[in-house]
Amino acid sequence: MKQLLCVSVLGLLSTAMGLGQSLETVVFHAVMTTANEVPPTTAEAGGIGTLTFHLTRGSDGAIANGVVDFDVNFNHTAATRFTGLHIHGGPAGVNAGVLIGTNLSAANAVVHEGGAGRVFRQVVVTDGALLGRILNQPDQFYVNIHSAEFGGGVIRGQLARAETLLLRARLSPANEVPPIAGLDASGSATVLLTAVRDGNGEIIGGSALFDVNYRFGTSIEATGLHIHNGPAGVNAGVVIGTDVSARSGISGTSGNITRQVIIATPVQLTNFRGLFVNPSGFYTNLHTTVNAGGAIRGQLQYTGALPMRVLLSPDQEVPPVTGLAASGAAALRTYVTRNAAGRITSGTVVFDVNHQFPGAVEFTGLHIHRAAAGSNGGIVIESGVSPNNSVNSAGGLGNITRLVNIDPDSPAALAALNDLVANPERFYMNLHTRVNPAGVVRGQMGAAEAGGPAINAGGIISAVGDAQIAPASPGTIISIYGRNMAGSTAEASGLEEAALPISLNGTEVRIGSRQAPLFYVSPTQINAQVPYETEPGNVQVFVVRSGDVFSPPTPLAVTPFSPGIFVTSLGAAVLKNANNSLVSTSNPATAGEVLSIFGTGLGRVTPQVRSGDFAPAGPIALTLAQPAVTVGGREAEVLASALSPGFVGLYQVAIRMPAGVAPGNQPVVLTIGGMRSNAAPMAVR
Repeated sequence: MKQLLCVSVLGLLSTAMGLGQSLETVVFHAVMTTANEVPPTTAEAGGIGTLTFHLTRGSDGAIANGVVDFDVNFNHTAATRFTGLHIHGGPAGVNAGVLIGTNLSAANAVVHEGGAGRVFRQVVVTDGALLGRILNQPDQFYVNIHSAEFGGGVIRGQLARAETLLLRARLSPANEVPPIAGLDASGSATVLLTAVRDGNGEIIGGSALFDVNYRFGTSIEATGLHIHNGPAGVNAGVVIGTDVSARSGISGTSGNITRQVIIATPVQLTNFRGLFVNPSGFYTNLHTTVNAGGAIRGQLQYTGALPMRVLLSPDQEVPPVTGLAASGAAALRTYVTRNAAGRITSGTVVFDVNHQFPGAVEFTGLHIHRAAAGSNGGIVIESGVSPNNSVNSAGGLGNITRLVNIDPDSPAALAALNDLVANPERFYMNLHTRVNPAGVVRGQMGAAEAGGPAINAGGIISAVGDAQIAPASPGTIISIYGRNMAGSTAEASGLEEAALPISLNGTEVRIGSRQAPLFYVSPTQINAQVPYETEPGNVQVFVVRSGDVFSPPTPLAVTPFSPGIFVTSLGAAVLKNANNSLVSTSNPATAGEVLSIFGTGLGRVTPQVRSGDFAPAGPIALTLAQPAVTVGGREAEVLASALSPGFVGLYQVAIRMPAGVAPGNQPVVLTIGGMRSNAAPMAVR
């Protein structure tokens, strides 16, 4: 619970800005069993349905239409013919009519010879209200696959909103244990986890999609692709494996391997949960006939998500395409890793385009190009759609989704990706067709800005959000408000080192002569840490874009202490130490309880932690001075004051709840070095 609270508090430091969404993608999972049918069927079968909704929203925010991807991985022991795949509108235990169907039918059946298999279908849905109902109450709908033997359905499952997590690993023979000397090889692995949780938040199932690029100096034959449960430098057993084997026929000097694994066994589920909590404790390994124990491997790590949305239209082409009523609502989702300087070192780019054309169309290209509005430019990031790998749409309305890995082996694409997130107005997305090979609909990835970065008057405050308290002291987390301060929005995530970067998407903050570690950047808000080395006094603050475009200087008064208490939707950010539960109106503080108050601005610590570094679990970094705390005006016994381990600039103060405080919401106040915090409300019994 403490971890969840700290994440919630730091979530305040990465406020998502409004992006004017036109395309939304939502994933649902369904555990499909014979027992879920009404009545249950006698087939030996089961499966997982993954349904991806690509939703187009109008200018009013309402869902206009959407495209639904049905992706059912199943195991059906006996041979059969699948004759239907639908979404039905009914709760568990009730049969109901079809609301969204596919083209799977008795006349267009899938013949299955027995064993494991997969059925994929894409369906256009024009009923926006229906899609909205499914989003709001997914458990009132179920997906059902039908067979010749069981016309009413052979396996079915209720829909459940799923969450996704994309992990990456850089694969190298040097990471094997022992390292493989002299092997010319490299690779990258993307593992997309899709999980379903129960009402208590526990992961109960899901899937893992492997997408691996490999390169060897000489031809190889792949014999295995797995996730192992072990840290760097340690060999460990397979916990989530794919079906890649010597019989798979995967060979050559380079290529791509894509596999989806359904989480089915207790061992898989336990380790699947572990991947969400500590991915660096797991590694991906590609095995070959020559190196049976593993040829290239890498530890998995979190990635940072960089979403961009764009509207594609014919009039933005150069020259404009006239007489065509076509459009595209597109999202470019990029998942990246970053080095200590904040530069992107690898990325997975997901193209997601809902296209709307008046009739049948063949798409022959989908790319990111480098050029400003009104100009044509070369391709810098390809999706894989091409004249030889085209996409046909019979009705003109549909979705194209493609996943592309960008690695150090592709330095030009990696450089373009770094430039794209810093200066999106210099790039555009383009969709090409057989009829319009130069491009049929396009859109700039960002709008051109008027002027350079600027900080608002009074725009630097404590990250707790109270402009009335002292904003800055060494180590404090601050929020900076202004305009044109970043080309796109980014959080400090996907970090290769346990420290905040000094640059995000080409944006830096200078406090005096020092670069500030960054939590979050957007065009209008930045969250940063005041370096511990900053001496008290008046300093100038600058926002810097692309290394050489400076904002006008903004004065900032730095004091030795600037205490502030974070406030959540439930009140002051305070935990009960006995059970790590959050204090709230339903869980009020009681006299004598030991509580931890979370805030910022308590100054330097001992042993001193480097600016931007995550606070260590040991030795604990104690504040040089101890604050005084009052609750409802009554003084509390202060037991400890230190940085919160595993976080940057976040302090926690342990107190014993004083007696005699009136029940209800009472103010909690920290005072240190003569500086007083905001009065944060806390529920008291």
